Amino acid sequence: MRRFGLVIIAIMATCGIALSQDGVHLKDTVLRLNDSVAELMIHAKLDSGVMLFSTHKTKPEDAFVSAFTPDSSITRYLLPLQDMEEEGKLETLKDNNLGADLHYYKDSVVFKVRLHIPASEAVTIRGTFTWLGKSGDNFPSGELA
Repeated sequence: MRRFGLVIIAIMATCGIALSQDGVHLKDTVLRLNDSVAELMIHAKLDSGVMLFSTHKTKPEDAFVSAFTPDSSITRYLLPLQDMEEEGKLETLKDNNLGADLHYYKDSVVFKVRLHIPASEAVTIRGTFTWLGKSGDNFPSGELA
């Protein structure tokens, strides 16, 4: 798994790794926002014609989503029922072949997870971002761990 260390006195810690698969280019960073909050950010850049699905389900039956799964070692730093934030232009497409509405990004998006970590603690952030996309009739997928 990819590990991130938060330096207690650092304002910003950038410990990124880049991953490129099937037209999806991911990079992760960690930013210390203040003395009690840090933010894990997963930056996604997409090749032309590639769609990356949102992490948010609009209906319980939505199957075409990406997901972040935090390691159990960091769950105590997450607020209950806290959703991953997304920054980008979310688009929707009715796919008649699938019988579903697809919610996706087609240029770039930043996925954000807030972590409530006291400045007195140094924490290794672990988790897995599992992504699902669409490119033509194909559905590429991958993981950033």
